[in-house]
Amino acid sequence: MILLVKSEGNKNVNIKSTQMYKKINYFNFFIALIGTTVTYFINREYAVFFLLGLVLASISLLCNLISVNFILGKANSKYGVITFFGLFFRVIIVCTVGLMVFNYLHFAIIAFILGYTSQFISLVLYGINIKECEGK
Repeated sequence: MILLVKSEGNKNVNIKSTQMYKKINYFNFFIALIGTTVTYFINREYAVFFLLGLVLASISLLCNLISVNFILGKANSKYGVITFFGLFFRVIIVCTVGLMVFNYLHFAIIAFILGYTSQFISLVLYGINIKECEGK
């Protein structure tokens, strides 16, 4: 998957990244509607946690795109530390929110994890969409 397009003068244009993020969020919107509705009918309390997991996954993806675009935009390799701290920061945030969800309502962590991992459906749909667009 191409995240960046190199332009003249070794400057990075993140047009592909923003297009990818918009399309993934478009798919996330429909997954949120379907997933929250289904979860609401199973147990009303868990619908919010499903949605929270999906929103947190989207924010994590945005942070990842920003850090990767920043690092690839720089010629020096000393910015590899930013990748490590970006990964560390995202994992800490997700784990902290997950722990808070677990402490609030034990079985809500399952809905949170389902919401967080449901972004993989959006990623697969995005990949299929790109494959179809390239085939035309």
